[in-house]
Amino acid sequence: MSRKRPGSRHFAALDKATWARARLACLQRDGYRCRRCGKASALEAHHVTPLEKGGAAYDLANLEALCRGCHIEEHRPALSPERAAWRKLLEETT
Repeated sequence: MSRKRPGSRHFAALDKATWARARLACLQRDGYRCRRCGKASALEAHHVTPLEKGGAAYDLANLEALCRGCHIEEHRPALSPERAAWRKLLEETT
């Protein structure tokens, strides 16, 4: 039994070769670092404006490099007040 990763339907809609080039260009532009926390490992390209909301799939202006942890956080449903306060504190200190 295979377990599908969240967003796999979204990824399946992309042209693999074009996405690979856009992803690489995004990571290179961002210096192979997460834009949120600065990590240099487990990097992914994140669509700032989701495709389902009209975001451009391969446009570098709509992509940012995020580490896996920050990418998961970005796609989580609304945060509890405690988590939102913690995130705000982290953003203020970095």
